[in-house]
Amino acid sequence: MGARLPRRSSQGEAAQEMPAVLALTEAEALAALEKAGHQVRVLVTRPPWPGQAEGQRRVVRQRLLAPGLVELTVASERCQRQGRGGHA
Repeated sequence: MGARLPRRSSQGEAAQEMPAVLALTEAEALAALEKAGHQVRVLVTRPPWPGQAEGQRRVVRQRLLAPGLVELTVASERCQRQGRGGHA
């Protein structure tokens, strides 16, 4: 978790550094970003088919929206597909 990503705002001025949290669990990512002083917004994504999410949620995207505001997109580690063509 030691990597830090320098970020710039759209105006080009340097923004505060943001810990790199890609692939971490949602809980690990939130803890690291909040410890670094960021507010965090979390979006959840899933496959386009019906199914049951399984496992922990992990960060699949990280973006700086504004100085001090980070958006994370998280997804479950697995999704048991149900319905047409599924295993349910």
